[in-house]
Amino acid sequence: MAVELPVRIVLEPNDYLHRNYCVEGAIAVLLSTWTTAIPSIDAIGAAANVVESYGTIGANAVRAINSYLAQITGSSRYAYSGTHVTSLSVFQTALEDNLSGLGRLSVAGHGSPVLVHVMTATLPGWGGYQAQHMIAVFGYNFAAGTPSGDTVTYAESAGSVAGYNGPHVQTISLEALWTAMQNYNADITTDPVTVIS
Repeated sequence: MAVELPVRIVLEPNDYLHRNYCVEGAIAVLLSTWTTAIPSIDAIGAAANVVESYGTIGANAVRAINSYLAQITGSSRYAYSGTHVTSLSVFQTALEDNLSGLGRLSVAGHGSPVLVHVMTATLPGWGGYQAQHMIAVFGYNFAAGTPSGDTVTYAESAGSVAGYNGPHVQTISLEALWTAMQNYNADITTDPVTVIS
């Protein structure tokens, strides 16, 4: 009912050039469950075709993750996919399967984070500032059995230049995360990927 993966929190450099490297920060956290030799934020950005004025689209993030994992593991069996999730139960299942290391990751012998697109205004540390953003969810506690009581723990790679002022690990209710995801779903125009798992 509860899982928290040992991950390395990787931060975007807190400068204007890297203000839209949240996807790269999330990818680095994900890769930390597969290797200690995590590529640099800039290397991940190059692999994921980051656009400094906008960020990185989900499909490019998936390609970069899978390219790195093929190099790390020598296999394509752990490939991630980017999906447009509109059901909380589907999202909760993805969290449980990936973080617990069950399902497709059972052969790997460990879990791995789920990357999630959100809008920031309702999340802690953003002071109401609204931007498209990606976080790496690496923990959950679903013991309560309700979206308002269940919690998720995620890595927050952004800094003050991007508009974030808070700790780099946050634990919030599943309901609060789902709200931020729904806000992304309502706002998106160019990137339909909400969950990478």
